[in-house]
Amino acid sequence: MYTSIVVELRKTNKVKRHFSHLNLTDAEWEGARILWFSLKLFSPTEVKQIQKSKDWDAMSTKSRLPFLKVKPDYTSSITREDTIDAHLAREAEIDRLSKNRTGLLAYDPVERNHCVYAFALQGEVMKDKKFLKANPKLGLRPKTLVYIGMTSKSREDRHQEHCYPPTNGGKDNCSKKMRRFGVRDFKKANLTRVLLNDSKMPVDNLSRGEALWTEQYYGEHLKSAQCGTWYN
Repeated sequence: MYTSIVVELRKTNKVKRHFSHLNLTDAEWEGARILWFSLKLFSPTEVKQIQKSKDWDAMSTKSRLPFLKVKPDYTSSITREDTIDAHLAREAEIDRLSKNRTGLLAYDPVERNHCVYAFALQGEVMKDKKFLKANPKLGLRPKTLVYIGMTSKSREDRHQEHCYPPTNGGKDNCSKKMRRFGVRDFKKANLTRVLLNDSKMPVDNLSRGEALWTEQYYGEHLKSAQCGTWYN
């Protein structure tokens, strides 16, 4: 089970300024309760631990926000068995609350700044046992071998991260399959427009949950005798 932790915030002046764009009346602000939803997902056990300890640093990098208390019933209402479903439940509830002017208000809107991509893999990936196991329909001479992923960065920047280690000693955020088998030339590697072209499943301007869902959709639906895919 997975969930975003829902926390009520104190209505400080800083929080009030955050909602200045709504031009709320004094009465509307008086009747408002502000909820913050963690982007990171937690297990029910972890939720109980944070609720008891109020260790806000374990929950968020935004620890300077005036957190008041965990809302356990609200948190439970968006708990799901699958991580993708948990992200989508979080985002659907934030979108619903974002229409309010009083009562329950979501502190942060859902950001739709993610995209999904398809990058070509070299033929050597056909020697990888995990790749072959994930593609049981794949023939001996497929036309396309591809890694499908999602990112909040540009596709070209994400391709660079996958293919080359960081030069500044930072965290290496690559896929091992892409680092080992990815086509290095971005223009040749980028098969996004060629392969991810279902009009009902767009690949740009997505929320995190939408991007994860879309990544999984293409990762499964493209598999065939002629196309092998890998996604996380």
